[in-house]
Amino acid sequence: MIKLQLTTKNIPLKDDVKRIVREKLFKLDKFLSKIPPDLVKAVILLRKRTHRSEDDIYVTQMAVYVPKKILHAHQDGYNLEESLNEAVDDIANQLKKYKEKKV
Repeated sequence: MIKLQLTTKNIPLKDDVKRIVREKLFKLDKFLSKIPPDLVKAVILLRKRTHRSEDDIYVTQMAVYVPKKILHAHQDGYNLEESLNEAVDDIANQLKKYKEKKV
């Protein structure tokens, strides 16, 4: 499993938030199978941006550290899971390219 540093802003860091993040990161494990686990780290910031309008925007900022590369994703959404899903998908696409170049 990926080492994780998780931070939130304007969102309570409850167990269900941690569980959702871990479940989403599990999707990345298949791309990282040949990399020693101690060389991979994910740093995630989840925050809620409140606007003057009624809609809140959830922001996921993610950096995944792999050997010789740092992958970044920044996604906004109307709910936390949506922004997290899009960020993980973005990182997954970057990991595919990283893996292809390494082989």
